[in-house]
Amino acid sequence: MQQGFSGRYARILWTLGLLRLLRPCRVVVGALMVPVICGCSSDTEHLSVSPPESRTVACQTGQHCSKQIPASSQRCSPRLTPRPSLLSVEDPADRSMLETRSRPMDPREGSCLKPLLDAMRASIVAHKGMGLAAVQLGVPVRVLMLRVPDEQHRIAEAVLINPVVVTRSTQMAQSFELCLSVPGGYRMTERANQLRVSYTDPEGKPRESVYRGDAAIVIQQELDHLDGILLDRDLPAKALLDEQGVQRFELAARELTENRPHPPIAEARRMLWKAHLARVWP
Repeated sequence: MQQGFSGRYARILWTLGLLRLLRPCRVVVGALMVPVICGCSSDTEHLSVSPPESRTVACQTGQHCSKQIPASSQRCSPRLTPRPSLLSVEDPADRSMLETRSRPMDPREGSCLKPLLDAMRASIVAHKGMGLAAVQLGVPVRVLMLRVPDEQHRIAEAVLINPVVVTRSTQMAQSFELCLSVPGGYRMTERANQLRVSYTDPEGKPRESVYRGDAAIVIQQELDHLDGILLDRDLPAKALLDEQGVQRFELAARELTENRPHPPIAEARRMLWKAHLARVWP
């Protein structure tokens, strides 16, 4: 009887020891406690987290257990930290980044978005702009912000994450566009007057919206930014017009169409822009 009792007692102790060996370890990531089941020794309570690239939880004893840390516990990458000032094509390094196609925004990075959006909003307001792409602040992700007055002259703000054009109208709108990262002046453009765009909002919800007029034009310029296309692309340095140049251009276009059924104003602008480029092309 004594030997049988001793044998059962030994088996109970062995089982309890195994359960203690496999008890949950806790990993501290910032202020978040993440439960992790791992085969750490029973006297190892404090764990250290290796760099995010490997995402391996290593025990102090030298043992390790492979466990992916939830995205919500990851620290924000320095790559999502906005620059204090706008990038400019006048700086070769800035131009190189601006001409690079931005990567899609990872949904797991949503918690790191607020500082970037705050910086984008501040830049638009400070420069009296109407839109901005994240890459213009040195963060090459597919995020754009739109701040365009509505019909009641109120500023309507929209943030589009990973935007994709679903449809665009065949009706075109001509305008002279200015870019905050291209300080050389205005370029005449022709863009779709209406867009339907699918995107994700800052709360992570998929959305689809229709934009018309100025909003559509601004979004198309910011979409160009996300694809690394700049306003001065394929143009000589002197091709962009200052404000007085735009006024003279519009005056000349109206004179061409005054008291004449043809050409229409849109065609007159095309003719004048083509002639302008021919004069300034080296």
